[in-house]
Amino acid sequence: MNEIARFLSIVFFALLVVQPIFAQDVEGTIESLPEDPLKKFIQPLTNAVGANLNTGWINLAPENKIKGLDIRFGLVGAGAFIDSDEQVFQLIDIFFPLSESSATSVAQSITSNTALQNEIKNGLMSGDIDLKNEITSPTVFGSEDDFLVIRYPEQQVTVQGQTFTVPEQTINLEDVRGVLNDPGIFPTVVPQLSIGTFYGTQATFRWLPNIKINEEVGELAYFGFGIQHNPAALLNAQLPVDLSLSFFTQTLEIGTGILDVTTTAFGLNASKTFGTFAASVTPYAGFLIEKSNMDISYDYEPSPGNTFPISIELEGDNKSRFVLGLGLNLFGVNIFTDYNFSDTNTFNATLMYGF
Repeated sequence: MNEIARFLSIVFFALLVVQPIFAQDVEGTIESLPEDPLKKFIQPLTNAVGANLNTGWINLAPENKIKGLDIRFGLVGAGAFIDSDEQVFQLIDIFFPLSESSATSVAQSITSNTALQNEIKNGLMSGDIDLKNEITSPTVFGSEDDFLVIRYPEQQVTVQGQTFTVPEQTINLEDVRGVLNDPGIFPTVVPQLSIGTFYGTQATFRWLPNIKINEEVGELAYFGFGIQHNPAALLNAQLPVDLSLSFFTQTLEIGTGILDVTTTAFGLNASKTFGTFAASVTPYAGFLIEKSNMDISYDYEPSPGNTFPISIELEGDNKSRFVLGLGLNLFGVNIFTDYNFSDTNTFNATLMYGF
């Protein structure tokens, strides 16, 4: 199965990413990476996806009223800013079973004895022989012109009681390349619907219809839900701004246990509207505590019949964010823009229609 090899393009499609990446061959990249390098390769994407999904939830706080009909629907656009240090990674002395061709090349450099060459080759493929190494590679956000390089310093290895010198050498894995080619900003777009207000409470939904990938993988599913409550409505208090306590959660699933992305966020936001339905402006601000996770399960197969089942869990680097934004309304057409300050900063541009 090569389902995990497709997961990048699937995620991009599911989130309606505005990025010309569909022609990229990510399949060979994923299939060529064991656990530790894959974590480094994908971690910047985990940070960006988590940061984007938790963007755009807060703008207008629910009004201070017991009952009313407030409906808004539209598209939430988010862009995570990608730093240059998220485009390349380095690892030292990690477990990296080689493909047959790479293992053969290293074995032939160690000894001319055919029998020992085969044993060394098999050990390098299975991981039983684990040489010291230095790895440099682009991440998913790296340049498509760069590829993963394994450098083996000169060292000693013992096989069948004999000690051999491994000469310094380099293995180039040209299937492992950057995918998004230094994007600068990683954009996503998702649909959103907000319904309120009942005792100062508003519900918000994000959803995409299930997408069947193929018979092997199964379906992709995406759903998000949030709730915001203005405590002044129950307290019968008059405040100078609309205030909201908020909680949001989202899930993105591919197949059964292949790829799962989950996000949660909760916090406080405030807004103040100046104007009427015909025309108004709304400054807003908020603070969220957040979490995002990406779980991946796949089989790493460096050579036929040599399979390593791998399951990893990655956590996005954002733990909290501060939001500053401005909303503009003209006869129910709303445009919200805000900047989100966090470890991975994001910019939000949301287009909604509501009444």
